[in-house]
Amino acid sequence: MLIESIIKRANGTRVKLGDDIYHFSTHIKGDPRHICEVDDDDHIQTFLAVKEGYRIAKLPKKGEATQADAAAAQNAVAKKAVADAAAQEGKGK
Repeated sequence: MLIESIIKRANGTRVKLGDDIYHFSTHIKGDPRHICEVDDDDHIQTFLAVKEGYRIAKLPKKGEATQADAAAAQNAVAKKAVADAAAQEGKGK
């Protein structure tokens, strides 16, 4: 599920939950929202419990983007998350 960070920081927001690190940032060109793909149901609930900080990232209104655009956006977010996690692991060694 795509989650949006309502609070926007210059370098995005990094949150560690369990063994996962989530990076909320502008992953999609032309989209100013800070978003991140979150798959763990418990983590989704944790983020959404902070009403002033996070919300479900809604897809653009009909006509603004196609399903292919949405899929490409989710792929971009997932690839960025994997790269960020790999970079964080490299720093810890």
